Amino acid sequence: MQLTRTVHPPAGGDPLVVILAGAGWSFLAVPILAGTVTLVAVALVYHRLFSKRAYPG
Repeated sequence: MQLTRTVHPPAGGDPLVVILAGAGWSFLAVPILAGTVTLVAVALVYHRLFSKRAYPG
C-alpha cells in the first residue's frame, strides 16, 4: 500500500461513513474500540493455548 499510495479500506472508509451519515465520533470510536479489544483478546487466548514462550517476554 505504501508503494501504490493507497489507503487500507477500513481505515479510509470509517471516517467517510461517519461524515456521510452525520454520525458523531462515538460511532467511529466504539466499533474501533470493540474490534481492537476483540483482536487483543483472541491473540492472548491463542498465545496461551498454542505458544511455548512467556508473554511478555
